[in-house]
Amino acid sequence: MVLRIFPSQRLALLLVLLAVLQLSGCAVSPRLKPSDQPSVARKTFVITGASSGFGRGVALKLAALQGDVVLAARRTDVLEELAAQIRMAGGSALVVTTDVSNPNEMQDLARAAIERFGRIDVWINNAAVGALGRFEDVPVEDHARIVDVNLKGMIYGSHAAMRQFRAQGFGTLVNVGSVESEIPLAYHASSAATKGGVINLGAAIAEEIRLSGSETINVATVMPWAVDTPFLGINLPFLVH
Repeated sequence: MVLRIFPSQRLALLLVLLAVLQLSGCAVSPRLKPSDQPSVARKTFVITGASSGFGRGVALKLAALQGDVVLAARRTDVLEELAAQIRMAGGSALVVTTDVSNPNEMQDLARAAIERFGRIDVWINNAAVGALGRFEDVPVEDHARIVDVNLKGMIYGSHAAMRQFRAQGFGTLVNVGSVESEIPLAYHASSAATKGGVINLGAAIAEEIRLSGSETINVATVMPWAVDTPFLGINLPFLVH
């Protein structure tokens, strides 16, 4: 697990990152404890790509600590199942069917979170797709979809989050990149290109926050290595959701 954090983080952000570390199976991962609950309880976490993988795991961890989670993805039925599981465990969840490649739907996601919970404490941009294959063999339509989701979706989510954070005066943006943000791999050309964009997006936003003098708005980029999630469990030569 490679982690790049741009200014200092509040504990709520730390808990999100610890959840991701734990899900990655790192031997040195610290564990979230019941004593962490006061830092998470009744805070609002928006999570894109919440239907599986990191997004689902982080949502369950935060909800277990009484965080209010806003679940965003395209598969409404899967999100509803996850929300039901969270509610049965005593947590609070809002389902918002969202295509992150659509900027209007990302704005709608932010509005839905505010209407339900009144604020957004942490926004986690996690949704991604990928393609496996030689660059020239992957259909150009799949390359375009990867850019639409992995990079444009990250920009749209960050934009929605930052506008809300500026308005309310606080918030933490977490963008999930990849080790390919810094080390591109063969047969992942478009994915690597978008992940490089993710880390630079975070760095640029962090610099803007620094120049504004804000100490209550933070941004971080998480860069995990390959992890056993459904993302890697689909045996397709091209687009992997």
